[in-house]
Amino acid sequence: MGFTKRFITKEQTVTNLINKTITSLFKKGDVFVFYDDLSLRVYESYLLGLTDQELFNIFKKEIID
Repeated sequence: MGFTKRFITKEQTVTNLINKTITSLFKKGDVFVFYDDLSLRVYESYLLGLTDQELFNIFKKEIID
């Protein structure tokens, strides 16, 4: 058996935040590789147990320009 690696980009993170499906992005995977600071911060907040809506509200200023 192996493990599942997920490579997470800013584009994926922004899309999932807007669609409020960010938790589904982080549920599947044993190892996450983040290509940007925003994705890492969103993941760290997700680990605190925040919902999709709460994550969107926290990071919406950064993703909507």
